Amino acid sequence: MTSAIANQARTIRVPTYTIEFMMTVFKSAEAIRQNIGSEPTIGQISECMKIPVERVEEAFRAYQSPISLDIITGETDDTTIADHVPGTDSTEDMVEKIYLGYEVGNKLLNDLAPRERRIIELRYGLSDGEVHTLANIGAELGISKERVRQIEVEILMKMRSAANKEWFADYLE
Repeated sequence: MTSAIANQARTIRVPTYTIEFMMTVFKSAEAIRQNIGSEPTIGQISECMKIPVERVEEAFRAYQSPISLDIITGETDDTTIADHVPGTDSTEDMVEKIYLGYEVGNKLLNDLAPRERRIIELRYGLSDGEVHTLANIGAELGISKERVRQIEVEILMKMRSAANKEWFADYLE
């Protein structure tokens, strides 16, 4: 009977021995509740059963039912629990995306002249993580901010060129 309940009653299957252990913990908790007249603490249950507190906590965790990620959390908006979960990509996918971005970025930047590369690195924060203004870049390179803007436009056009598109398409295959 216990096996059937363990296999059929829950969304996530819990082993029979865990179900039996949970039932023992709950019976002990009920006995303590009747003796002291209030809800027992985990420490009291642990002491009564002569088992570590961690095992009692484990039984209570296993008893909790899973909840749907589609439950709406806000009263005024349609925010769900799934909206608060950090990420859905696997670690392998994320590493692959980062590596691909790094490879593509290096290929595109390596095709640039040193001054062009420096402008792009500073403008988009590729070297130090800080995005610099046209004026800051111009001051560092000894040219006007308008000239930096013009060079940036030329670089971006160069990076979008047919040759780079061909290489990028070949790389993805």
